[in-house]
Amino acid sequence: MAITFALLGIALLLVLLFDRIRESLIVLSVIPFGISGALFILFIHGQVLSFFAIIGMIVLIGIMVNNSLVLVWRFMENESQCTRENLVDFVISGTQDRVRPILLTTMTTVAGLIPLAYGLGGYDNYMSPMALVVGWGCVISMVVTLMVIPSLYLLVKQRQLAGSELPKDRH
Repeated sequence: MAITFALLGIALLLVLLFDRIRESLIVLSVIPFGISGALFILFIHGQVLSFFAIIGMIVLIGIMVNNSLVLVWRFMENESQCTRENLVDFVISGTQDRVRPILLTTMTTVAGLIPLAYGLGGYDNYMSPMALVVGWGCVISMVVTLMVIPSLYLLVKQRQLAGSELPKDRH
């Protein structure tokens, strides 16, 4: 239930922030990738889906949405410069501008969670799964954010621009 409420709250805030459903859905599209990656990481490490692992997934959702939000917001900031002819260059440029902040967020989060995740300095049966989920989920989320979000934005924007340039009916 907590994940459902978190997703609904995040979706509502994104719609209020962007004033558009399209960009909100693009931002939210990374969540299934991150959650499935987190479940895979738990499986690889022989961990069960515990209460703390689920709490870690809720935290991970927030981090994933933040990374995607930073990227999509960049696209929207410069949207007036986007035309049908320069669309691919526009998306590549916007993604390149946000690689550093997304990479730094991921690296600092993972570096802070490695000791807890792998028990360096002491192992905690409850917190380790949460740290694994958040840490490795951030890595997966970073890759997905930098690959899937630009691709989705490009696809949506191509369709939008193609639809806006259709010839008018002659009646």
